[in-house]
Amino acid sequence: MKKKHPGGRPTDYNDAVLKKAMAYINGAYEKEQKEELPTVAGLSVYLGVSRETIYDWARQESKQEFSDIVAILQALQERMLVNKGLAGIYNSTIAKLLLSSKHGYAERTEHTGANGTPLIDLTAAVKEIIQRE
Repeated sequence: MKKKHPGGRPTDYNDAVLKKAMAYINGAYEKEQKEELPTVAGLSVYLGVSRETIYDWARQESKQEFSDIVAILQALQERMLVNKGLAGIYNSTIAKLLLSSKHGYAERTEHTGANGTPLIDLTAAVKEIIQRE
């Protein structure tokens, strides 16, 4: 009895794709693609597949090597954004946007102490100023 095909288009994933993805994170993004920063979008163009396919392959347990490549790409991107952003090589606005949206960085201003109490009691400070006048 013939097995039923699971449906959908057959995957383009193979060893050649894996090798090409490794080449991308090992410098092809810069040398061949003339990109300043490795990205999932850049990898998808380089491999000729959609970004959704990249993320789909990275989620599949059977494609752990590819998942590792995407994780390395993201770590490399984060490192480059931080280092080149601090050095002023990358536009700070773009670096900040990418670090916050893709890597979990956030600009925070703390208004309370460790136990949740205000660092400055504004009410008391205002009263003190008024009393001095």
